[in-house]
Amino acid sequence: MGLSWYDGGYAVDLALLQMNIYAIKRREIKWHLQTKAIKKLKECLKNEQTLFPRIEESLLLIPQDVFITCPCDSLNIKIGINGFGRIGQLVFRCAIEEGIQVVAVNGRFIPIDSIVYMLKYDSIHGKFKGTISHKNGKLFVNGQKMNVSAEEEPSKIPWGRLDAEYIFEASGVCTTIDECQSHLQAGSKKVIIAAPSTDAPMFVMGVNEDKYTGKETVISSATCTTNCLAPLAKIIHEKFGIIEALMTTVHSYTPKQNIIDEPLNKHWRSGRGAAQNIIPSLTGAATAIGTVIPELKGKLNSMAFRVPTPNVSVVDLTARLNKGAKYEEICAAIKEAANGPLKNILAYTEDEVVSTDFIDDTHSLIFDAKAGISHNDNFVKLVAWYDNEYDSDQLEIILKWNLISRDLDSHLFVSDGRHVYYESKIERNISLDCDVTNGNGPETIKIQLEPDLKYLYVGYRYFRDGQLTKSGATVTFNNSAIINSVVPYQIVQIPVVNQPDANFWIVCEIDGKTKNIQMFENVFEIHNNYSLDEIGKKYLNI
Repeated sequence: MGLSWYDGGYAVDLALLQMNIYAIKRREIKWHLQTKAIKKLKECLKNEQTLFPRIEESLLLIPQDVFITCPCDSLNIKIGINGFGRIGQLVFRCAIEEGIQVVAVNGRFIPIDSIVYMLKYDSIHGKFKGTISHKNGKLFVNGQKMNVSAEEEPSKIPWGRLDAEYIFEASGVCTTIDECQSHLQAGSKKVIIAAPSTDAPMFVMGVNEDKYTGKETVISSATCTTNCLAPLAKIIHEKFGIIEALMTTVHSYTPKQNIIDEPLNKHWRSGRGAAQNIIPSLTGAATAIGTVIPELKGKLNSMAFRVPTPNVSVVDLTARLNKGAKYEEICAAIKEAANGPLKNILAYTEDEVVSTDFIDDTHSLIFDAKAGISHNDNFVKLVAWYDNEYDSDQLEIILKWNLISRDLDSHLFVSDGRHVYYESKIERNISLDCDVTNGNGPETIKIQLEPDLKYLYVGYRYFRDGQLTKSGATVTFNNSAIINSVVPYQIVQIPVVNQPDANFWIVCEIDGKTKNIQMFENVFEIHNNYSLDEIGKKYLNI
């Protein structure tokens, strides 16, 4: 698979994609930039006022879905971390595991040898799986050099010179838009506050990330508790309607608490020993819910119990519902969301689990079907676990920033004659969902066919108004000599419709046994929700 520049009768490969088709993990996928071809193409089109900017737009698409690009100094997502306490350390670990470049770390008052030690050994998450060292004031992680500083003032951190585009503000000092301006003035593009903010727009994955416009330069990723509660509350409210609710988080202790009793100026009992007590406490999750789900503002209140465990917390949501439902129906709705639109954000379990089972779990929440209860059809208690330290949602926000301008989407569906697999269920089932271009360049997807499976290639464009320009698509069987040109370049006049978006589809069904394309068609769908069930019924006869 790759990204190509197509202009009339010729195509230029801009990047090639190397991937393990049996794996979804980003670190097992790598882009290879065709630097010589890119340089030559730019030289040829440097005087073209319309086409030259399109090259840059196309190149910006390369890291959106894979995060790993080589040559390693080109177009990678590059982040900086300010603050190297507990949050900063875990963001660092998660970034390395996801294949995102950390180019700079600022640990206020923390010497570099201490940073190395904290990264290498972790009492909860275990020893760092890789190599880490320092030399001449530089940090080396898996052979990659990173800059380290210990500045108290963010304005003194040279983010621009270090090529740090996105800054994770984890110091706890900068929590407003104004306080984060120093990061932007130092050369960064965006700032994510790893905490609630009084004025920065707040986004929670699976809840309101679609409200991101691309113009925001400083945002808040809320708290781990809000990231757990909000998706659950959204599902329940949309399906059954929440009249009112109370939320309690049973939360592991954090570094801000005392190991033994120490006096505090306010919230006296919060100063008691964290390892010896269950301590009632405050949480801002209810306020945050009203921000990310405005319909629930004023309908939910919350509190916390800090308990003597080092990691993993649990949300207890007790709600009065407008639309009555059996507990089993509620669980079914949550399970459907976990397997559909909230996959990788929400997980569902019916196992006999306990808190330590979720250490290192990157889901925002894991719904525990066996832990909840209902008093009647309108009064229910729901339980969800979350690792309050190790959460990759903050990293995913970078992905959303880069995906705003997409208008071509491609999917590969796999069927065994009974089920449609949108994502890998077993090792042999291939899944692909990627945005590769918003220009006219051809997209190439290589599929390794298996004889007992059928494949459905679906490409479509979103449209707002005016004309819709289709890209050419080519299907190549890499275990066969057959090459079929599926859809030629064309311009289609889109009629005016009331829907805000509409889709134009290319559909190609491939038989894994005969290696034949059984059908292909261009089909205009004036709707936005083209679900897996519809695809299965219409094209795979399921």
